[in-house]
Amino acid sequence: MTESLDARFVRLSPRQRDCLRLIYDRKSTKDIAAILDLSPGTVSGYCAEAIQVIGARNRIDAAEQFEAYERKPAPFNQYPQSGGVVSEAVSRPTSSQEEVAPWRHWLPVRTRGAEGNETGIIARLVWIPVFALVFAIGFGMLAVGVRATSDLVAGRTAEQ
Repeated sequence: MTESLDARFVRLSPRQRDCLRLIYDRKSTKDIAAILDLSPGTVSGYCAEAIQVIGARNRIDAAEQFEAYERKPAPFNQYPQSGGVVSEAVSRPTSSQEEVAPWRHWLPVRTRGAEGNETGIIARLVWIPVFALVFAIGFGMLAVGVRATSDLVAGRTAEQ
């Protein structure tokens, strides 16, 4: 069974909605990034996710479909209509499960629909050596496993 178009719009996160509103206003990715205080790559990610959720052909098509959805008077439209400017934050109802703990901002994992999805520069600089150490340990364990397997296959023992 296919999902209705209205249900697809309800699944959009607040940031995806903000990006689509600004795309409808013909703003570039750089302009949207400056307005929403995000990086251009993050804006592109939000746009790509929104296009996929809506099932649109491209970002302009997604923005036009979303604008038509917001203008449509619907009893189940829980989001207020926008004048096309992202001056006020449009938030969706959240449950206690969707609230992000402060320590989660240090993790390099994006939380869908949550405010503050950006990992700060300090956290990024901390995670780089952590990932390097984890990969080095993993590679070392792989090498030991390959050596042990080759020794077993060759019939060598520890005493030889």
